[in-house]
Amino acid sequence: MHFLFDFIPIALFFIFFKLYDIYVATAVAMLASTLQIAYMWYLTKKIDKTPCITLVTMLVLGGATLFFHNELFIKWKPTVIYWFISLFILSNKIFTKTSSSHKLFKDKVLLDNRHWNAIDKFTAVFFAFMGFLNITIAYNYDTNTWVHFKLFGALGLMLLFCLAVSCYITKYAEEIESNEQ
Repeated sequence: MHFLFDFIPIALFFIFFKLYDIYVATAVAMLASTLQIAYMWYLTKKIDKTPCITLVTMLVLGGATLFFHNELFIKWKPTVIYWFISLFILSNKIFTKTSSSHKLFKDKVLLDNRHWNAIDKFTAVFFAFMGFLNITIAYNYDTNTWVHFKLFGALGLMLLFCLAVSCYITKYAEEIESNEQ
């Protein structure tokens, strides 16, 4: 359910892009993202860092898109977010010597450090690739193609990535469990 809630600004962006243009879609997505964060604050009285970073990026690049009437700013938003995730994972490993994946899933999944580190590397490379792919499409294809990629292509690749990581975890989590018996 949380995934669907996070998907609302993207879906609204797509709908308003189809009904109007990228500028109206950008304004609607900025408003939806702001309301989403306000709603999360209202419910829990706290906000995770990731939605805040996404909101700030959306407001800055969306605002620049509207102010300069230049759609390239909003097209950079996914790349900035993807690269931020990749750099966060890598810098976390370098500076804290800990696995970001292990921090997220340690209460749910039993894996050894070697496998957590592999997931971190795979995730960092995947998000770096997604950033390059997004910006390549933004600069080399029309806006309609970029919007369709943003909604369908990026979402599809994310789902495939999650499936691959899930298969990896399942394979090695079972291996550890069978060795402990």
